[in-house]
Amino acid sequence: MSKIAQAAPPPPKTYERAKDTAAKIRARLKKEFPTCKFSVRAKEYAGGNSVSVSYVDGPALRTVERIAGAYESADFDPMQDLKTHPGYTDPETGQRVSGADWVNVNRSYTKAALLRAIREVFAKHDGREVPGDFAGARKLALDAFEPVSGHSFLCLAYGELAEQDLAPYAGKVVDAWKNADVAL
Repeated sequence: MSKIAQAAPPPPKTYERAKDTAAKIRARLKKEFPTCKFSVRAKEYAGGNSVSVSYVDGPALRTVERIAGAYESADFDPMQDLKTHPGYTDPETGQRVSGADWVNVNRSYTKAALLRAIREVFAKHDGREVPGDFAGARKLALDAFEPVSGHSFLCLAYGELAEQDLAPYAGKVVDAWKNADVAL
């Protein structure tokens, strides 16, 4: 059946502020990943609202995006330049809710995690010796390119990290940019 012929989801029955959606996301992430520290912030602005989730190391990015993204209330159709508000189904009550329009997830990495990933990428693709210090390893990974894809080894390292569950190394940093150990 084509997308046009599909029935629209029922309209939301409950409306909540973005901060209430953020509270639900925070509670769900705390339940799923009790050892990881998440920063969950709501923002309201003209024309909508959003929730931002940030964390250091911790669970795989796609896993957190799947959980937090379930609370997103808006859709966007770029062909029509149209934002719609179908809402989301609350996992606790099963009720249709309209809350924060968008949910964004940002994952940062500690220097130790990035250094480990850079070493793994070089071991897999190049075999070159990686400097022991973070700055030297980062520069080498930024300047070296994988011949087939043309991506820098640093890009490949970040790709490897996105798929990895780093919960055993989970950082306790809320504002990652304030911590000298976080690789920005």
